[in-house]
Amino acid sequence: MVIDDIIENNTQFKFPTLGRTQAYLQMNRTSGDAFKHAFRNGKWRDIDFIKSDFNGYQIKLIMQSLKRPAREKLVYLSKNKAQKIVEHTNEGKQY
Repeated sequence: MVIDDIIENNTQFKFPTLGRTQAYLQMNRTSGDAFKHAFRNGKWRDIDFIKSDFNGYQIKLIMQSLKRPAREKLVYLSKNKAQKIVEHTNEGKQY
C-alpha cells in the first residue's frame, strides 16, 4: 500500500521512529553519468532512455541520525511493482 502510493503519487513515507533517528522511503532519481554507467551494465533495460530523458528511478530507504551521515539502501521490489515504475518512466512521468 505504501509502495503503491510512492509509485503512483510520488509521495515520501516517513517511518514513525523514536528519538533522533529518521527514516524515509522515497523515489530516487539516477541521472547523468551514473545513469549511463548503470544502463550500459544492464540496469533499466526496459526503459526508453530518450523518453526518460536519461533518468532511472528506484525506491530507496534513507536513514538519518544526528550523529551519523545519512545512509541509503535500495528497496527490492516485486516484478509487478518494478514494471509499474518502468511503465511510468516510459510514459514520461518524472518523480
